[in-house]
This record gives sequence, structure tokens and C-alpha cells, in this order.
Amino acid sequence: MHIYHPPKPRYPTQMLIHELSVDLAELGHSNPNSVFILAGDFNSLDTSFLCDDFGLQQLVVTPTHGSKIIDEMFISHQDMHITAQLLRVY
Repeated sequence: MHIYHPPKPRYPTQMLIHELSVDLAELGHSNPNSVFILAGDFNSLDTSFLCDDFGLQQLVVTPTHGSKIIDEMFISHQDMHITAQLLRVY
């Protein structure tokens, strides 16, 4: 699943959080043994609910835009060994 949350959204941020939470809950319930990867440009969205409420692990640990991590990748199974690496575009 890929998400784009613009810097100045035209929708209430809580609506995105609610809809994403509903989708993740449904996916987790109907596919409990599947691995889910959620990635996207989250800009200023507080994504802590993904880890706190759904147990997802954030894989990106280095800044992706200036000094901020706005491009994030989450995985549903923390026991998997996946590394995210930032590639520079020249």
C-alpha cells in the first residue's frame, strides 16, 4: 500500500488517519498471516499510530528530505530482516 499525504492537505488529517486505520484493521483481520508493507510520502503526518496501534515497524531511519524523515516504509512483521536504503538522485 502506498500513501501520499501532501504538505497542505485539502482534507482533515484525522480523516486520513481514520481511513488508513480502518483499512489496516480490515487487512489484518482478513489476512492475519500476511506481510504488509506500507510506504509513502507522509510529510508532516504523525505516523506513530502505525507502530502503536498496529505494531508496524518503521524501516527508514535516515532523513529523506533535508533533515526530516518524510518518506517512510513500515512492515507488519518485525521478525523479517529488511533494510531500507536511501538512494540519492543526481
